[in-house]
Formats: sequence, structure tokens, C-alpha cells
Amino acid sequence: CEVKTCWWSQPDFRVIGDYMKDKYDSASEMVVEKHRESRGWYTFFKPPTETDLVYYESSPNFCEPNPETGSFGTRDRICNLTSHGIDGCDLLCCGRGHNTRTEKRKEKCHCIFHWSVREFMMSTRASKKPPSQNQIGPDIWGCEHVRAFCPKLVD
Repeated sequence: CEVKTCWWSQPDFRVIGDYMKDKYDSASEMVVEKHRESRGWYTFFKPPTETDLVYYESSPNFCEPNPETGSFGTRDRICNLTSHGIDGCDLLCCGRGHNTRTEKRKEKCHCIFHWSVREFMMSTRASKKPPSQNQIGPDIWGCEHVRAFCPKLVD
């Protein structure tokens, strides 16, 4: 005797996310009127369906400072020069471009230097003295970083 069981399962999270993003991109702003009968129905506007995404208020502009919403805007925000995502300069700086600044800071960088015992023995035989700090490797305490910042909004 065989038993078959069927059940509903959720689609992949990526599928749901793509579906919601499509709905967000095609969302329509709705205007609520107190006296809609007095104006009549517009036949050239299709009413939203049950699956359409609608909104009544536009989203605030987070590119500009807004004390009411608590947004500081994106001025002087650090952005990622190589990213095409939400942290990238194109999107984060709201199309204003970006400014770059090269900074040299004293910090341990991503430099790795391996000094093996064999190399140490070979160099001391050749020079008859242990290697100095300058011979060990590059300056690992002074690295240059290029940082990108969003500029001020142009009025």
C-alpha cells in the first residue's frame, strides 16, 4: 500500500524577492478624493487589481537632509567605488558624482611578509650580520587608502 502526501511549499526566497521588486517598480500612486462621484469615472485609467501595489504618499527623498524624517542626506557619506550595489557611489550619491581623497594612515595594512629561518640563515652567511628592519620587507605601517565621498547637493 502506497501513501502519497502533497503539501504546499514556499518558493525560493530569490523568486519572492524578484516578484516583490517588480511590484515595487510598477507601483502606482493613488489619489483619494472626497467627492469622486462629482467628477465621474475616468475610463482611460484602469483601476488597480488585488495584486497591484499602490501607495498614497511618495517616499521621502533621502538624498537631501530632512529634519522631519531624521534623514541627514548622503552628503559626505563614504561610498564604494567598485560596487554597483546600494553602497556604490552612483546610487548612494544620488547621481551627483563623487569626490575621492587619498589618505595615508598609520595602521597595519594587508601586507604579509614571511621571513623563514632558511632565508635568515642564507642572508646572515652572505652578509655576516642579521638583516635590519629595512631589509625585512615593505613598510607595513603606512598604507594609502583611496576613499570616495558623496558631494554636497547643488542648488
